[in-house]
Amino acid sequence: MSRILGRHPLLLATNELHYFGDLCDPSELEHPLPWEQAVAVAATLYARFRRGVWQDMPDERDRGDARALVASIGSALDGRVLFEAFMRQLALDQVANIVVEQTPRNIYYAQRLLEAYPEARIVHMVRDPRAVLASQKKRWTRRWRLKARNIPWHEALREWVAYHPVTMCLLWRKAYAEGEALAGHPRYLRLRFEDLLDRPVAGVEAICAFLGVGFHATMLEVEQVDSSLRAADEGARGVQARAAGEWKAVLDPGEVFLVEKILGSSMVELGYRPEGQSVYSAMFSLVWHGLRFPFHVVATLLVDPRRFLIQLKGVLRGAF
Repeated sequence: MSRILGRHPLLLATNELHYFGDLCDPSELEHPLPWEQAVAVAATLYARFRRGVWQDMPDERDRGDARALVASIGSALDGRVLFEAFMRQLALDQVANIVVEQTPRNIYYAQRLLEAYPEARIVHMVRDPRAVLASQKKRWTRRWRLKARNIPWHEALREWVAYHPVTMCLLWRKAYAEGEALAGHPRYLRLRFEDLLDRPVAGVEAICAFLGVGFHATMLEVEQVDSSLRAADEGARGVQARAAGEWKAVLDPGEVFLVEKILGSSMVELGYRPEGQSVYSAMFSLVWHGLRFPFHVVATLLVDPRRFLIQLKGVLRGAF
C-alpha cells in the first residue's frame, strides 16, 4: 500500500521509520527533549528515511540536516514537535503534499497519534490472520533472499525465532482492537487486504478520497517486491489477486486451529470464514507449538531484546 500511494505525484512514501515506540515513547510525546538528544533522534530519522531501518547509523549529511532541523524548531522542543517538523521538512524537500509513513506498529498507538497530530490520517490495512501468520512464518526466508540488499543476516535469524502462532495471534488481536476503538473516527479508514486484491481500483479510489487527493491509474502499476509467499513474482507489476488464500499451503493444522480458536469471533466480524479445524487432527502440531513456545520467548528476548520489549509493551498497553 505504501508503494501504491508513493506513486501518486502529491504523495511521498517513506521507509519504515520506527519512530513511535522506538525513538520516542508515544506516552511521552510532550516531554521536553534536550538539544543533543533531539539532534541524535532526527539524524537517525534521516538515516532511516534514506537507507532503511537496518542501515540507520547517521552519516555527516544526516547529522547536518538534523542540526538544521532542530535549530529551525526553536525552544518548544519535544517528541511530538520533532516528528512533525521532520515530516514537514520531508514534504518540503521532496515537493509532496502528504508524507506516507508505513511502520505497522503505529496501529498500537493510533488513538494517541490522532490526538497529537490533528492533520494526521490513519489507513489501517487488515488481512485474514491465517494469511498474516503464513507471511510471518516465511518472512525469514525472504530476509535471507534479500541479504544482498543491505539487510543483515541476523535479521533473518531474528525473524525466524520471532515467529510463533500464539505470538502472531496476540499481535493481530491487539491491532484489531485498536482499530475497533477508532471505528467511525473521521480520520481513520480500515480496508481489507483481500478487498483491495479483488477490487483494486475501488480500494485505491477510496483511500485517495479519504486523503483528499485524486486517483491516478498509474498508482496500481506497483512493483511486486519483498513478498514472503511469492518470490517468483519479484519484479512483476500490478495488484496480484492470487496472493489471497495461499496460507493453506503454508500453515500446519495446529496453526490453523490456534488462529481460529483465538481470533475466531474477530475473523467472523471481518468476514473471514473459519474452517473449523478439528483439535484431534491438529493434536501433533499443537503439542509441538506448545513445547516450542517457551524457547521462542527466550530466543526472541536474547536475539533482539529491545524489539521484544517494544512489542510486549505495545501489546500490553492499556491491558491493566
